[in-house]
Amino acid sequence: MRFKIRSTKRDESSDAKRLGSIERSILNAISDIESEKDGLARRLKDARDSASVHAGSEASEYLDREESVEKELSASEQVLVSAAQRVRQLNAQLEHLHRVLDVLKQT
Repeated sequence: MRFKIRSTKRDESSDAKRLGSIERSILNAISDIESEKDGLARRLKDARDSASVHAGSEASEYLDREESVEKELSASEQVLVSAAQRVRQLNAQLEHLHRVLDVLKQT
């Protein structure tokens, strides 16, 4: 019984198409993560600036701080902590995706 196999060129074309689709998906995910990080960096800067204004630079501002200002500072601190955690998560995702991309390119 004889059977036919596809040509090497056709196999290579099919493989490249499949792997190209995966690569594009990974690159899109990387781009999405970078965009999220950029937006987060802008919001983080705004939160730092706001906290800096509310904290003041004089010792008397610390001692005589109004309760509303103290609440705003606490809220800003929480935003900064959450943002820093999210940046770490995004960096870990980027690292993993770049490793997957490197492995994919080796095939």
